[in-house]
Amino acid sequence: MAELSAPAELSLAEVNAVMAAFGAEHRRAVASEGRANMTSSLFDVPRRSSLAAAIFYEQGPAMLRLLLRYTTPERLGAAMKRPGSRPYGLSLWVVLGSYLTGRQQVHLDSGVAPGEPVADRRPEDLRTVVEFFVRVSRAYRDDDELFPTPAVPTQPILAEEVLAQVLAVAEAPTPERLATVHRTGANLTLHSFLVHGEQRDGLFGHGPYPGPEGSVVWFEEFNDLRNAVLPWAQLECEPLPVDNVVNLYAADGVTVEANMFGAVRVDPLDYEGSLRLLGSFTYADGAPRRLGDEELAAIAALAEQRYARIFEQAVEWSDDYRIAYGAPLFANHLIPFFELAGVPDGAGFVLDRFERGTAAALAALRSDPEPPSFWSHLASDASRPLYSPAL
Repeated sequence: MAELSAPAELSLAEVNAVMAAFGAEHRRAVASEGRANMTSSLFDVPRRSSLAAAIFYEQGPAMLRLLLRYTTPERLGAAMKRPGSRPYGLSLWVVLGSYLTGRQQVHLDSGVAPGEPVADRRPEDLRTVVEFFVRVSRAYRDDDELFPTPAVPTQPILAEEVLAQVLAVAEAPTPERLATVHRTGANLTLHSFLVHGEQRDGLFGHGPYPGPEGSVVWFEEFNDLRNAVLPWAQLECEPLPVDNVVNLYAADGVTVEANMFGAVRVDPLDYEGSLRLLGSFTYADGAPRRLGDEELAAIAALAEQRYARIFEQAVEWSDDYRIAYGAPLFANHLIPFFELAGVPDGAGFVLDRFERGTAAALAALRSDPEPPSFWSHLASDASRPLYSPAL
């Protein structure tokens, strides 16, 4: 077991400041994508997220305390600073976002007005989760920010030596190579979308970074390609041959902006004409391995087969399971932290904690024909705090 450093305890004022900043960007990012009103013919998106948030509010702080018996937030953040990592930026977002969503739903249900300060029911739980997020984020990112914002829309996570290492496997693009990379990326995007139940998991964009001769570098990553946790992803067909696929781009005259959900936007969209370098590789054991066109084509074909089979399963799910699947779906974000820390049977521990809370959370959600009130609160007046500050 690791020799842990003493916790750098945040004051209540600092906890509230993090909640306010996180909530403001959460609401802004959701509004910019219209995610508060997201619906699906396959999955009950609001309720599955609310189910996971309710479970994490109850179980999350204890899970993090066990995790931190084996490591420190700083060690976790440092270990995440590599291409293709899991956990990654969205996993960290889910830890804080799920807890605060579950907490806010409890306050809304008890009649607390939006933005009204509250005497927190579990102040040490709140501090545990917020401090975990802050300390991991500070070790993970290469700046003083905790997450991308409109003022600083960046996601810098790679050290200079790692950036140099992966730039070495990039090459001048050809139309054929670019088409192969884009085609494989399209299939892997659909694969990740179905594997993760229409959650933007397994997809990660980060950057910008300085490239050769003044160019701008950014990354498009596909992780969790050989998931061993989600029940519906365990298929009787050939698995994907790699855990991750990472695409690297270096172009002149572009602007790259990241958001807190792990997406990047490149302006102008038609950057191909100014593309200086293109790389496609898998990252394992501390090094990149270039993926050739034939291997990329094979990965694309397998991804297509697999997401078609997952779709066939999902259309048969019951109404209850379209909500209940949120438990393993969100547990899948937390498990990689436990694996990175070397917690014995960490996956089993996390899944057990999520399973314990599923029945009660599902019963509460099933009984109400309307989506949980947090979702209308999320889409409401942006001048009020998303999360109630603690007294």
